Amino acid sequence: MKLTQLKYFLTVCKYGSFSRASKALFVSQPAISQAIRDLESEYNIVLFLRNNNHLELTDDGKWLQQKADGLLRQADDLRNDLIARAEKRLAVKIGVAPMIGNMLFYPGIADMQKQLPDIVLDVKEAGSLEIRRWLDRGAIDLGLCLLDCVDLGKFSHTKINDLELKLCVHKSHPLAHRTTISFKELAKHQICMLGEDSYQNTLLKRKFEEADVKPNVLLYSSQLSSIFTLLSHGNCCGFMLDGFVGNDYVLISMQEPIMLQIGLVWDAKLPDYSHVNLVRRYLKRTLKPTAEK
Repeated sequence: MKLTQLKYFLTVCKYGSFSRASKALFVSQPAISQAIRDLESEYNIVLFLRNNNHLELTDDGKWLQQKADGLLRQADDLRNDLIARAEKRLAVKIGVAPMIGNMLFYPGIADMQKQLPDIVLDVKEAGSLEIRRWLDRGAIDLGLCLLDCVDLGKFSHTKINDLELKLCVHKSHPLAHRTTISFKELAKHQICMLGEDSYQNTLLKRKFEEADVKPNVLLYSSQLSSIFTLLSHGNCCGFMLDGFVGNDYVLISMQEPIMLQIGLVWDAKLPDYSHVNLVRRYLKRTLKPTAEK
């Protein structure tokens, strides 16, 4: 079994077609077909049921899809670590929630490079729920995210701050004059929400349910730039952390303010690597933590 075979297999799974996988990989279709036939022959299994032009994964195929995805992720991480070592630099994997990263993490990157020149940061950006899953799998060394969705009894953490989650509108929006609003009122207006890997998504859906109304969602997106583009037209709303937006936008508190905890999280049971500790101590110092456990 070769990693190339697994890569071809997962690409066919993704596109549901050998021809589309061939175009995506810039590899000939016969080469992909032969690689998968060799894999099936080597282990005496069938990965796909071929019905005319339709491909369907067998039970063995579904099992391999799940295993191969994790294996290739590990291979990518290993390759990145080897590259970093070849450069005589040590990699630290950090999961960063986008909004928190823009507020607290990215502005200090240049200074961190000066203070820790032998360390390269491997930053993976995702919502706090996905960061929690990465921590569970040991896929990252540190997480900078919302503590509200993390099992704080399982992980070590440093609390950085409490920030309010507020409704955000462009100054031209009809709600821009408001200082507070209820979820019942908000249900009359279109909103843009972060994707399902975001704790904010889960939290806000629960708040709408508690108010017995449905949100009028225009778009789900994990890209803050896309959400701000839509907000800039003045016809929809979003939710942002207090202090995150510029002068063209207005932040409105919910009638029952939503407070969220921001912090740094790590698994104390993982090996105690000195280069990870250096980054953790630097972030704890520069992000001005308010409490630690």
